[in-house]
Amino acid sequence: MKKTTLIALALLGSMKLFCQCPSNGITTDPSAPVNNQLPSKKNLYFDWRQPSWQSNTSCQPLTQIESPFFKTDNLEILRQSKDMQPEDGWELIRREFGYDDNNNIKPDVPEHSYFILYNKFTGVLRVLLKTCRVSDYSGAKITLKFDATTNYQTSLLDFTSTLKANDEPFTKNPAAQSTTVFVNDKTKWFYADFPTAYDPCTCNYQSKINIISQLIQNSSITLDGSITGTITSITNGSGTVNNSGSYSFKDFVNDADKFKKGYSSVDAFISETKNVAQTFEGPNSDLLKGLTNLQAALKDNQFLKTGLAAVPWLKAASGLLDFFSGGGKTQPQLVQLMPLAVNLSLKVTGTITTSNQYHDIKFSTPGSLNAQNDPAIYPFYNEILGVFNLMNGPKFQYSIYQSLPPYAYTFAYTFNLKSPVKWVLNPASNLQLQDAQAAYVFLSKYNSASPSPTIAAGRLGSLLLEGKDAVSGNWEYRTDYKDINALAGDDNLIYFMVQNGGVDILTAPGPKAYLKLILNFKRTDNPSAQNVLLVLKYPIPLDGPYTVRSGGGFSNPYTGNAILQASATDINSFCSSSSYTNNRQNSSRTPVVMTRDSVNRLDLGDSVSRYVSIFPNPVSGILHIKGNMDKTHLTGIQIIGVSGGIVYSERTDLSGAVNHDINCDKLPAGTYMVKLQYADNTHEVHKLMVLQH
Repeated sequence: MKKTTLIALALLGSMKLFCQCPSNGITTDPSAPVNNQLPSKKNLYFDWRQPSWQSNTSCQPLTQIESPFFKTDNLEILRQSKDMQPEDGWELIRREFGYDDNNNIKPDVPEHSYFILYNKFTGVLRVLLKTCRVSDYSGAKITLKFDATTNYQTSLLDFTSTLKANDEPFTKNPAAQSTTVFVNDKTKWFYADFPTAYDPCTCNYQSKINIISQLIQNSSITLDGSITGTITSITNGSGTVNNSGSYSFKDFVNDADKFKKGYSSVDAFISETKNVAQTFEGPNSDLLKGLTNLQAALKDNQFLKTGLAAVPWLKAASGLLDFFSGGGKTQPQLVQLMPLAVNLSLKVTGTITTSNQYHDIKFSTPGSLNAQNDPAIYPFYNEILGVFNLMNGPKFQYSIYQSLPPYAYTFAYTFNLKSPVKWVLNPASNLQLQDAQAAYVFLSKYNSASPSPTIAAGRLGSLLLEGKDAVSGNWEYRTDYKDINALAGDDNLIYFMVQNGGVDILTAPGPKAYLKLILNFKRTDNPSAQNVLLVLKYPIPLDGPYTVRSGGGFSNPYTGNAILQASATDINSFCSSSSYTNNRQNSSRTPVVMTRDSVNRLDLGDSVSRYVSIFPNPVSGILHIKGNMDKTHLTGIQIIGVSGGIVYSERTDLSGAVNHDINCDKLPAGTYMVKLQYADNTHEVHKLMVLQH
């Protein structure tokens, strides 16, 4: 029988359960790597800034291979930009060159080389893959998804399709795809950039990522909208792939709708976006002027440092974007910025069939629960990915009602914000929100070639032209932008009044609305660096319409601040709620969900779990854990205080007949939770009362 003496760990630090996940303090910067969570995974031997590395794979044994950031006649976008510097936010997630963590040759030689980088300021995940087999194909598809064995699926991939808040209904098994040129040459590389969404609950659940590359047998992917063209046209492995940037889009299995592109430079992004703008606003539009200003600003060291109020042109410049991520550079005049954007006026259609699977990479979702317990799939940068998200998204209730004389309009829409929008920022991003602006966007019925720059909207005055929706072909209009701290009161109660003989401006049968955010972040690690710009557009679910009636709007409209930062209590409650956990679990069994106050909902008394008994309860000395572990192993035991601090933690490997004791003599009297972690990635929680000794 093993007896363990309890050591109070509260003085050494604590972890809050179901609060916003804290940073693990990890950096993979080759100049000064830090990893106190799992020191064996400190990045001591791979410097991705070097022009070449030693590799030992089956197709290139003991060979010096060139970096894609230095190799000529390959990925010129990367070679020219050198956009991979640690001081600009880049961290190492995974790498494979045939050497282990101590830089020794692996006994099992891998077939391929690859490495995966992540930018903590912009939330971009960059997958860089080495060619190996000489195969007669001209294109490849890279897929990012959750591994089939993952326990929970987070919101990490939510930005790969239409943006949505953490509390929106989760679509299981999300995936993102990117197409790229494949060159039949063992010396070449191919790559893809993917945007990531921040999920503040990531550290509370176990999950895994799977990246697969496949060679394209047949594909025909085209762009529709203000820009038309072909991304891929491949038959029997041969054909063309547009290589002007890194394209990514929602998995075609789930119907591709929006188009994302990692541009080769600021100039390439502005040039293409200007071409779109000219198709509907002409050569002297505010949008074109704004884009010209943005082009210059993104190359300036002082980008957005004076705040959004000083750059009013940014409102118009963001009109064509669902998503934009850029800035944050230490020396933007020397390092060419590669923006990642979603162009609102474009959509993707087509099909892909693949054969000849190439890479199959699996690793723990960075920052997920107990990732450090499996070093083989541990990400070097084990911090939650993504920069920003809405934890509680916007929600409107709306009504349509007819007016009685003497009013001059025949009917009107009334929109009312039901509750405040709450946002979360990743602590590992080293960013601080300097200021932000927000506007409400509505889809109109208009689809003419020359839309009006404004439309009347009753008490709102006029709505401003925003851009074109790719799916419907109709134009969108928005309210004026306001600072998020000033968006309150009547700003959240919106009327659209249609005069006698007028035309309904909103789409039928139901209106569509969005919340558009322009976010300006400053870097806390380097105040002299550029600020970071994020543009995000979230759909607003609509509750209604309510019964058509005469008279005014809702009797109790929400009039508080529309947009707030989520508190620790908010996050605590949200991460354990069904609004988050529903449909995310990959297995048939629902594990116990812990929150800081869940101890109050657990029964007191000697506890019997699936495998063991825990007694006595209450306890004043030795706590016994006994049972038969013939179906799994008990891999960890934690005792957690009501404040969320872990006061005892032990890694175990108990199986068969278990007879395990814990000495609770040094634990102050009070109520606690005992968490048992099992090898099958499940856990249980039991309430424990400790008496005065």
